[in-house]
Amino acid sequence: MDGWCSDEKRDVLQEICDNENTCKVAEIGVYKGKSVIYMAQSLKKHGGLVYAIDPWTVKAVQQGYDNTDTNYKWWTKLDYSKTYNNFQENVQTYGVQETIVEVRGESQDVFDQFKDESLDLLHIDGNHSRLCSTRDVLLYFNKVKKGGYIMMDDTNWKTTFNAQRELLRLGAVEVKSCEGRPWALYKRNAV
Repeated sequence: MDGWCSDEKRDVLQEICDNENTCKVAEIGVYKGKSVIYMAQSLKKHGGLVYAIDPWTVKAVQQGYDNTDTNYKWWTKLDYSKTYNNFQENVQTYGVQETIVEVRGESQDVFDQFKDESLDLLHIDGNHSRLCSTRDVLLYFNKVKKGGYIMMDDTNWKTTFNAQRELLRLGAVEVKSCEGRPWALYKRNAV
């Protein structure tokens, strides 16, 4: 399946989702669904759900970037209709359609669909601009249960540094990270 979820990241996400107490998960930034499907495969075993949040639009990936930025240029060239169709095909192929709840919209427009402290795990992998990654942290942090997890992708990108500082300022503690395909796992303080 096409995507960038490394084996190590997959293993960490699935380990959390294998826990019977993990019932409600959300991912911001789905692309073709690789990491969402990995989590759904684990959640399916005990009736959990993963909410796949993505607008699949060029407008959403351009936010916060200058039009000369490499990411702006790469993401702007993508065929979002085809990418969305690939996501839907992958969900069907892996038989997890009843475990995935598609939330088609920009993360800042749909965050109010989640109650505070309702998520066991949040995977932030949407638009990595400083504006959008920081906004995702600020809007969704309280949606995660105390003691729940937040996975932040591409932690070596300068544009995500501010979002990571906000996680720490809000009381999250980094519990695991990876340098090869950089990501970090944070736990929300139970206090």
